[in-house]
Amino acid sequence: MAEVLSWAYERPDRGRGFGFTGMHEHWSWAQDSYRKSVLNGIAWIANVEIPKDGVTSKTPTLEGMQADLARPAPADFDAKEIREKISTMNK
Repeated sequence: MAEVLSWAYERPDRGRGFGFTGMHEHWSWAQDSYRKSVLNGIAWIANVEIPKDGVTSKTPTLEGMQADLARPAPADFDAKEIREKISTMNK
């Protein structure tokens, strides 16, 4: 099933808007192409020149992403499973 992940709009007065629907899972931020899409959208609405290969950023670590959460991990949290998921996303 086709689904819209993001969209962009430029108004006649050159104002810009960018929408994004992909924040269903925190760990998705570790997917390089996903993160790059959002960073490109942010740069575009700010009228910043986007590099030929897109806005780059360092892949966050699991520990860094956990530090950004406002609560402790649940009892059934499996760090190994999430690390494998992050690794697979970026292959």
